[in-house]
Amino acid sequence: MRKIIVSAAAAALLASGSVAFAAVKHTTGTIKTFDTTAMSLVLDDGSSFTLPKPSRILA
Repeated sequence: MRKIIVSAAAAALLASGSVAFAAVKHTTGTIKTFDTTAMSLVLDDGSSFTLPKPSRILA
């Protein structure tokens, strides 16, 4: 039983690390266009990105 728990914990740790690493993407460039309606921007090299919609947190 202990081997199964240790194996499952090790697999979860390895899987969560790769997901977190894959989520980070750094890019540099000059913004060519920005669309506030679609919340997207295009860099001068043609790369396009969709930004998350801003959220309001009411306190």
